[in-house]
Amino acid sequence: MSYLSIVPTEVNHRTILHCSDAGVAYPDREGCSWASTPLACLSAATEYLYGTVILYLTKPSSLEADPLIELCSLLKHNRHTRHAAVLAVCTARNRRTVESLKTAGADFVVFRNDLPAFWKDGGPVSPLNQLKEENRPEQVLSRLCRHLHYSPTPQGNELITCGACSDWLVLGPRRLGELCETSRHPDCPHFQHPRFPK
Repeated sequence: MSYLSIVPTEVNHRTILHCSDAGVAYPDREGCSWASTPLACLSAATEYLYGTVILYLTKPSSLEADPLIELCSLLKHNRHTRHAAVLAVCTARNRRTVESLKTAGADFVVFRNDLPAFWKDGGPVSPLNQLKEENRPEQVLSRLCRHLHYSPTPQGNELITCGACSDWLVLGPRRLGELCETSRHPDCPHFQHPRFPK
């Protein structure tokens, strides 16, 4: 088995450690180091001082995000690593995942569906541009409807339903993208007049 070096390189006195649940790892460059597993990431983060740890959650199901969410919690509760900012990059807008990341102590959460380009574009500069207040977990949650409910499917995905409609309304990508997963969700009539099971 080949060994991928995770020794960081200084860039503007900040270093970045990347870890993906897809097992992806790129060669170290320009202040960016890669760990291909959560365990390797935790090992590297405790051995070296990183300014930022970026976790890439590529699975659509919130249940599959558990290993990186647990890693986030370990990083933020370890005296050797809690100083590092943790940025979670998610491929799916999943309220349950963001809530779990907030509980785990993630500092920032962003959504990207172009991860290969995001990984390769601009070295460490592009990720560091995401460390802003609008990407704090509580701010992200304010833009996702609190009535979103997730149920696992046999295919490993999740069925998303509207809790304000007693979960009888199944939400598709178009409605989610136009309303439920945007700052416009309070305008939804179901949000304004929820009907819960008696």
